[in-house]
Amino acid sequence: KILILDYNRFGGAGTATLDAFSRSIMMNYSLQVLVFDGNKLGSSWGVRLAETFARNNTLLQVSLRDNRFDSKAGKALLRTYKHCPHLIELALSADEIGNELYEQFKQQFEIKRASTAPGDYFAETKLSSSQSKIIQSYTLFH
Repeated sequence: KILILDYNRFGGAGTATLDAFSRSIMMNYSLQVLVFDGNKLGSSWGVRLAETFARNNTLLQVSLRDNRFDSKAGKALLRTYKHCPHLIELALSADEIGNELYEQFKQQFEIKRASTAPGDYFAETKLSSSQSKIIQSYTLFH
């Protein structure tokens, strides 16, 4: 469920590698965490990865730090990050995509984290001690 491919120099591997990698991520049914840091991918890989992540519904965390992305790749990845509810964390380097885009990623991260906090999931089903006593009294009499 975790794939770590950091610092493998994928950036110089060419478009055939990008196509194969992209297809494998789109068709994957179990990968939840992808660490792809330091591969010097460049802008075209960043844009393609954004398209790839948009078609994947299992990835929860992706790290793409130090990959020579630019603002074009950053914008594509931000658009994907905003519209993929299952993708909770997408790590990028601020110095590559620019501070303005990086701030937008941080804001989106805060929104996603707030909506997935465990307290939110269990608030409606959490029972107080008085409520649990009432439920126990039903089980005693029935």
